[in-house]
Amino acid sequence: MEKTSFKEGIIANKFDTYNDILEQTLGFRFVFPAFTSNFDVKKNILDYGCGPGKVAYRLAESADLSIVAVDESKEMIDIALEKRTHPEVNYQLIQDDCLSFLKDDSMDCISQMKMVLTLFW
Repeated sequence: MEKTSFKEGIIANKFDTYNDILEQTLGFRFVFPAFTSNFDVKKNILDYGCGPGKVAYRLAESADLSIVAVDESKEMIDIALEKRTHPEVNYQLIQDDCLSFLKDDSMDCISQMKMVLTLFW
C-alpha cells in the first residue's frame, strides 16, 4: 500500500478542502466536551498532527484553552497559519516527532483527533 505524503502541497491543499461534516456530526460534538468541561483554570492542549489547524481552531473557539498545534508537514502548518490563526493557538513545525521545545508536564491534554475518533468507531 502506498503511503500518502501530507508534506506535498497538492495533498495538503486537498486535505484542507475535505468536507469534514461527518467528523463534526459524529465525533467533535462528543469529543470536544471532554476537553472543555470541568476545568477551573485554562488548560494547555497539545494538538499532535494538527494538519491545517481545523481541530485546534475549533477547540480554541469553543473554550478557554491554550493550544500548541504541531505537525511535520510545513505545507499543513502554512495552511493553518494562513486560514486558522487564533490568539490561543500556537502552530509549530516539528521534525522526527521532536517536541523538545515543550517543558516537561506543560500539557494537560493531548489531542490526536484521528486517534480519538477511531476510538469511537
